[in-house]
This record gives sequence, C-alpha cells and structure tokens, in this order.
Amino acid sequence: MAVETPNTHKSPRNKLSRKAEELYTRYGKPLEADHSGEFIAISTEGKVVRAPALQQVLDLSLEQLGIGSYVFRIGADRSVIKWL
Repeated sequence: MAVETPNTHKSPRNKLSRKAEELYTRYGKPLEADHSGEFIAISTEGKVVRAPALQQVLDLSLEQLGIGSYVFRIGADRSVIKWL
C-alpha cells in the first residue's frame, strides 16, 4: 500500500499522484455534494465503491475491485491510498 499526501507530489511517485487526481476528478468530485466525508475506492477502470468508514471501503475495495484501486475521502483535503 502506498500513501500520498500533497507534500509528496514532487516525489518519484508523481505518476501515482496524477492518476489519483484524474480518477478523483472524474469519479469522486461528482459525489461531493451528496456524500462529503464518506470514503470511496476507485479502480483504474472507473468502478467505484463507497462507504461511511475507511475500514469498510478498504474491505469493499478488496472484495469488489481487487488490488490496484485508489481510496479517497470525498471532499476532504485528501490523502490517497493505493492498494499495490
């Protein structure tokens, strides 16, 4: 699992940051009005699972999306978790 925060955008993981930002903008941002504060996992194919707690979304992500998805907190100054 890799974790990114805004301070790591200049690191060698910049490609991870760009992909995460693209996915959140496309699939997470539309959920902000109705689901702010909840957690989502987004696969690289754009499949999304959502849950009120981090552990729940992590479990759902592994069950439904498999390894390689990105996890965000909707509408928050977010960190990114990627299951490797």
